[in-house]
Amino acid sequence: MPQEDLVKVLAQFENYLTEGEQKSTSLDLRITDADGNLRWFEWTSMPYNRTNQGEIVTILNFAKEITEEKNHLLQLEALSSELEDLIYVSSNELQQPLNTIQSAVIILNNKLKDLENPIVSKCLSMMKETSDSMKQNIKAILDYSKVNANIEFSLMDLNKVINSVLSNLTAAINSAQAIVDIHHNLPHIKGDSHLIGMLFQNLISNAIKFQEKGNIPNIGIHFEQSSNYNVIHVTDNGIGISEKQQSRIFTLFQRLHDAERFEGSGIGLAHAIKIMKMHSGRLEVKSTLGMGSTFSCYFLREYDT
Repeated sequence: MPQEDLVKVLAQFENYLTEGEQKSTSLDLRITDADGNLRWFEWTSMPYNRTNQGEIVTILNFAKEITEEKNHLLQLEALSSELEDLIYVSSNELQQPLNTIQSAVIILNNKLKDLENPIVSKCLSMMKETSDSMKQNIKAILDYSKVNANIEFSLMDLNKVINSVLSNLTAAINSAQAIVDIHHNLPHIKGDSHLIGMLFQNLISNAIKFQEKGNIPNIGIHFEQSSNYNVIHVTDNGIGISEKQQSRIFTLFQRLHDAERFEGSGIGLAHAIKIMKMHSGRLEVKSTLGMGSTFSCYFLREYDT
């Protein structure tokens, strides 16, 4: 067994003996067999017998070979990493020619602005709008590809995360005269606070944006606890999503609404569901066209308040 894995096992035993850990715990460990092949095992330990004072005297250990599953997972992770690197490099490479096009449009616009030719003006306007849209999409792809970088999981207070998000959205909230109510004291969860902030900023900003003209956004943030999950619901009174379109909204670049009326890259909810999967959770939507939507974030109950 590699020294690194042996240290994990010893730390696990020490935690049982000195900290009085009550629950079973599992580790993925590597063992080299007699032929020199590296094999993976899921090692599960659990306290069994205790003294009258509660001290553990017996620990049961179970080992299950997971070599095939682990190798498949490692291959998938390697392929995923390569794909994200490819997306990142490709997107960066696209930025330079795009910047050149945008500079050329600015020069042409300055040179030809006195011609008062409606065809020329329309063509330049279309070129600018298209290049601006492409730049926004490239930025969205880069942001999406960087989600897995520098992740730091820790215990966080969702109340603080949501309040920080609302502070960042102050201008949008004030401009729309939006009402945002947090209906329950939110739980602590384990995760990356930056990514979780991005998740809720996306959901709340969408709730503000996707409204009928003249409608005042009314957004509710609710907390519900089940046996396995802490569930955070973000509810709005916006334009809603038809049932047949709901399966599409989490796909990259799927725009369900008029781009001229609602700005955006069509990547935000794909970003959101990726963040939830990274936290071993899920994101669901319930919506009625014309009557608003509820997005529900399911976080595993690894920690309770």
